[in-house]
Amino acid sequence: MIRDFFAELEEDESKILEYDGVILSGPGSPQRDEFRDPDRPISLPSSVKEKVLFVIKILPHIRRVQKAQKQSVISLEQNPENPKTIASDDFLHDLELTATEMGASAIGYATVSEDEIFTQKGILYKNAIVLTAPMDREKINTAPGFDSSETSFASYAMLGEIVNQVAGHLRAHGFGAQADPALGGKVSFPDLAENATIGLRGRHGLLISPENGPCQRIAAVYTSITNLPTSSENPHLWIRDFCRTCGECAKHCPGGAINLGYEPGPEGRRPFIDAKKCHPYFEEYHGCGVCIRVCPFHMQGYEMVRAKVKKS
Repeated sequence: MIRDFFAELEEDESKILEYDGVILSGPGSPQRDEFRDPDRPISLPSSVKEKVLFVIKILPHIRRVQKAQKQSVISLEQNPENPKTIASDDFLHDLELTATEMGASAIGYATVSEDEIFTQKGILYKNAIVLTAPMDREKINTAPGFDSSETSFASYAMLGEIVNQVAGHLRAHGFGAQADPALGGKVSFPDLAENATIGLRGRHGLLISPENGPCQRIAAVYTSITNLPTSSENPHLWIRDFCRTCGECAKHCPGGAINLGYEPGPEGRRPFIDAKKCHPYFEEYHGCGVCIRVCPFHMQGYEMVRAKVKKS
């Protein structure tokens, strides 16, 4: 099941490259992190109890993720031949309300450059609507374990369904759209959300936002709309200075995958995460979440951390 999932994901993504006008990665594009270490066998539950928990808590969400991923590719055939490019403010406002009603917690806009697209991946439009959805805080507080993994995959699934619905809504109004579900991604979602000024990446490589701290998933819809209200001013830059002196995620990472000596900055893409150290532990527990659980932005909340920073 899991092995088929990764194979099907790669196969579905390759179909996008066959579309006319696809925007391909550039000379400076990064390679997407592997979902798992290809040199390691896939870790499956061993005990009867773990197998039951996996089937009950995680497998249904994996199936939803698979369905959303396939739908994001199949639905591209429904794009209008000559899509509209200009959206009214009222339309975008209604779109944001619709996405929020579906379960999105934050919505932003960004423009994607070729060098931000992962190598051997492609998108149909450079204009991105970026959305986040929360994970269950109480379940994340139990990380690592099946409860925290359950909410992680549930958020992946929900957000995949949301971006497909948003893409369908755009097409119904004459716009071109490509949903990019939360698990996978043709670009780095934390970087994209940062460019959309939804939040800022922390030392753990995750987006930190006012709505959810680091406890969220991210997805996008690429669209033919050219007048999205993007912004170049990010009000969350102060997070970078806080993360330089914090390091709680690095201290508590069970795999030792987060570099305590690295100072987060605008350059590079998650260079402070050692994927080879992260993957084994992540696979063993079918997810981890410790770096989220111990993050002050999760434990105390965005506003409380900001208030303390202002006083210091």
